[in-house]
Amino acid sequence: MLRRRKDGSGNDRSPSRRAGIGQVLAGSAAILGFLVVFSASASASEESNTPAPNLASQSCTKADKALAEGKSQPAIRLYTQCLETANLTPEQRATVLTNRGNVYFREGEQESATADFDKAIELNPDLTIAYYNRGLAAFVIGRYEDAIADSSAAIRLDPTMAAAFYNRGAAYANMKEYPKAIADLTEAIRLRPNWALAYSARGDAYLRSGDAENGSRDHAEAARLEPSLGVKPAQQ
Repeated sequence: MLRRRKDGSGNDRSPSRRAGIGQVLAGSAAILGFLVVFSASASASEESNTPAPNLASQSCTKADKALAEGKSQPAIRLYTQCLETANLTPEQRATVLTNRGNVYFREGEQESATADFDKAIELNPDLTIAYYNRGLAAFVIGRYEDAIADSSAAIRLDPTMAAAFYNRGAAYANMKEYPKAIADLTEAIRLRPNWALAYSARGDAYLRSGDAENGSRDHAEAARLEPSLGVKPAQQ
């Protein structure tokens, strides 16, 4: 079964591992890490608690373990073996490709990562995480329009995905489309209340749009919710 982890609010499928990328890009919001799905016993139903038949080879199970442990090169090798040898459904192949794409991206192999996400989406056009991750990859290399398009696709498939609203808002902020950024970050906060990082990002967007009052209020709320963020007023 594919299991997507939920955050503490129970509303959003949050990243089970971070991608190890920079906290702040282009003077704008931080972005969230990759979402990961585990593939060894994937089935067509994500909601059933009944174990699915073991269709994947041993290499698939070992690849998932290597990914969870942050062992990039073994994970890539094992996911490749899994794709070549396992009896996988198209949906399972899409899951394996998504996870291998995550590892490629962590290793700085953006072209290989994007190619895997492309193939995953081709195999399973309803795989929300593949759109989310491809959008994140586009964001990190500065392709903000592509990031917005893929985040929008993820939102269409899962309108409760606060992380996708957050990352789309960050992309809009980098394009200086502050009203759209604020709208997306506001929705992220609605879906995931008490999210300090979203308050901080929205505060930046308010300040950069010239709204010092709301910007300062959001930064104060972010600092109250999570003092460890070390939120400071952004320069306008």
